[in-house]
Amino acid sequence: MLLRIGGYARSTGLLSRFDGPHRNLGRFMPQPPLDPPVADTAPNAETLTPYDEEHLVTYLRLLDAEADGADWTEVARLVLRIDPSREPACARRAWESHLARAKWMAKHGYRHLLRGSAPG
Repeated sequence: MLLRIGGYARSTGLLSRFDGPHRNLGRFMPQPPLDPPVADTAPNAETLTPYDEEHLVTYLRLLDAEADGADWTEVARLVLRIDPSREPACARRAWESHLARAKWMAKHGYRHLLRGSAPG
C-alpha cells in the first residue's frame, strides 16, 4: 500500500526499509537518490545502465506496489510523478516500461550490481 507522508509517497511494505539511510548499502555502492526524475520510458538494455542505478529505489517501489495490488494510476501518480488524468498515454507507457525494467532488475540486473557498477 502506498501512503503520502510529508509530500512523498512511501510504501508500507518491504520498501519502507529502503526509504532512509541504510548504513550497509554505502559500503558496496553509492546510495541511489530516493526520488530521481523519471524518463518517459525505462531502458531496455541487456546490461545495467546508469539510469538503472539511479532508479533502484523507483524499481523497488514499483515491485512493492505491484505486490500490494496497487492501481497503476496511483503508482504512476505517486511513484513516477506522472498524472494519468492529464497524460494517460505517457503515464501508462512509463508505468509499463519501468515495471518491466524493475522485473528485469529483480531477475537479471541485480547480478550486474553484485559485479560492480554500470558502464559509463
